[in-house]
Amino acid sequence: MAILIFSLSAMILSAYRIHDETAGAMAVQESVEKLRHIEDREKDRDIGIRRVYLKNEYNIETKVTGKNITGKGKGASWKLEIQTKRYEPKEFLRLFSIAEEGILDNRQ
Repeated sequence: MAILIFSLSAMILSAYRIHDETAGAMAVQESVEKLRHIEDREKDRDIGIRRVYLKNEYNIETKVTGKNITGKGKGASWKLEIQTKRYEPKEFLRLFSIAEEGILDNRQ
């Protein structure tokens, strides 16, 4: 009986650990994506992370340096860092038009 209770408690603890890692990773990803798509530089400091299934001991930080955005998250048993580039629609459209002109010029 003791072995059964011990194994059940071990499985429950591992399920909670997996839940903590998943919820923390989703919160870090959400904060990075919010910062990535903000076009107004003034609003960079004012993002809110949903506190769904998050504990207070989670430490989530986001930092913008030039065109890169870094998100760091740390919990009791996990640590995660995500880095991505800022979404710039004007730059994307400019590069797309350059590529399109290059493709069309090669056909003729």
